Amino acid sequence: MSEQPHLVAVYEQLCPVCGQHLSTAEIDAHQCRTKNIPLNQPYHLEAFREFEAFFRQRTGFQLTPVQRYWSKKLLLGLSFTALAPTGVGKTLLGIAYSGFLAQRGKRSYLMVPNSVLLEQVAQRLQTCCPDVRLLAFRGRMKKAEKEAFFTALMQKDFDVLLTTTAFFSRHREKLVPLTMDHIFVDDVDAVLKTSRNVEWLLRLLGFSEEEVRSGQRHPEKQVGQIWVSSATANPGRKARLFTQLLNFSVGRMKQAIRNVVDIALPTEIPQPYDVLATILRQLPSGGLIFTTTEAEARQVEEQLVSQNISVAAVVSDLPAARRHGIIQQFQEGKIDFLVGVATPYGLLVRGIDMPLRILSAVFVGIPRRTVGVQDLETISPQFLVHLAGLFRNHPEISRLLPYLRRKEETRQAVREIIRSFFERQDFSFLAPGVLVEENRLVIPDVSTYLQASGRTSRMWKGHLTRGAAIVLDTPARLTAFAERAMLYGIPFQTAQSPADVDWDPLRKELVNTRLQAELGALPQLEPVLFVVESPTKARQISQFFG
Repeated sequence: MSEQPHLVAVYEQLCPVCGQHLSTAEIDAHQCRTKNIPLNQPYHLEAFREFEAFFRQRTGFQLTPVQRYWSKKLLLGLSFTALAPTGVGKTLLGIAYSGFLAQRGKRSYLMVPNSVLLEQVAQRLQTCCPDVRLLAFRGRMKKAEKEAFFTALMQKDFDVLLTTTAFFSRHREKLVPLTMDHIFVDDVDAVLKTSRNVEWLLRLLGFSEEEVRSGQRHPEKQVGQIWVSSATANPGRKARLFTQLLNFSVGRMKQAIRNVVDIALPTEIPQPYDVLATILRQLPSGGLIFTTTEAEARQVEEQLVSQNISVAAVVSDLPAARRHGIIQQFQEGKIDFLVGVATPYGLLVRGIDMPLRILSAVFVGIPRRTVGVQDLETISPQFLVHLAGLFRNHPEISRLLPYLRRKEETRQAVREIIRSFFERQDFSFLAPGVLVEENRLVIPDVSTYLQASGRTSRMWKGHLTRGAAIVLDTPARLTAFAERAMLYGIPFQTAQSPADVDWDPLRKELVNTRLQAELGALPQLEPVLFVVESPTKARQISQFFG
């Protein structure tokens, strides 16, 4: 009887050593035939032990389990999306890794969402890595300082470049002559708003213009690495270049890990300053107050100061030095509460990280966006997709939705259908959780709420602290907001008045979780290994997350 032929399976691009195809024969031999080294050798990293000691020495902290996982990927030279909730230590890891690379003669570029966080990162970097040559761009620089910055930039006289994402969008062409070994983007949404930004980022890593245009990488090409925070918005088409050239995708994350008590307090008063003051007197020092406009933020500041509450507004028309001074006073406990605006890229929504200082957030009005018939021609294509989704129960819009991103004529057809709803004042096809006020749609912005309230619940020494978020608005708006929030898995507690809230245990809990985090008495966030039966299924499942 003849022997059956031995079948060899080949798994495409899954060799952990060379990144090329992996055969069952190589698996049986535990050896990569391309480089002739054991398959498990890349994971026994001497560099990891060195970085672990460096991180502990420079920051005073041990790497958390999720930071250990990311560190190993970084030290393998991989590019990836850091898929995790806000406050788990991504920025601190980026700072420490940049300092570690600087000791090895490599350059890093740290990109943050705004000037407030830029100052915090600069201070942290200079504290834990004083030997690193930091080059940071600040909007309040004088002319001579800006000229000195660009001179140092062109002469490559730095180890770590630190800017906002807005700076990158404005000056990306000036950066192209540079090649970065490591790029960390702390707010990838802001970068992906402009498709061309992706191309320039790849050029900064060392890809040629031809490679970026074709989406094909030269097999032996050595380039830098990039890791980014998880996206909350839809990445544009150009984000596919990350997959084609660096083998990772910019995943989206639904905020699933947060430790916040969400409280809705209905009020019919348009400007509930007395109710707000009552709430703040019940909360411990260290909170954020969010309004819907900067004018309202100023009014809230004025009214609360008149009631002897320690509060200051952080708004865009303040000089940068004044804004930073107010935030510094807040951090030192000299100001009890800060007031800002609840917009997707507000100064206090994304740009402040104080796990031990920020315990609560109060929203004077639900975060929202309003749309009227006059706005239909000016809204972005991305927001038109979102708006059409709210009318998906309409049969024609439902039919056109899959083609909305591709064709302008489809977008125009959808605009005309939605325009007819406004003209007839017929919103019967509107999805739940959206209000109509004076023939304008009031669309709750739950994503901004999650970002803003997430300032109150952060990772500290690997532990998740407790936060509180209180929302004041009319009963109708709060009902709509709670409906939209449930789509994100966020349940609201409703109290009819501040007197109905049990403030004493809440205050103690907010303070005690921070004490417990300091002592290491809370459970840590850990990465989980998800094992499936085939590489194909693993690849498919990973695409859900990035």
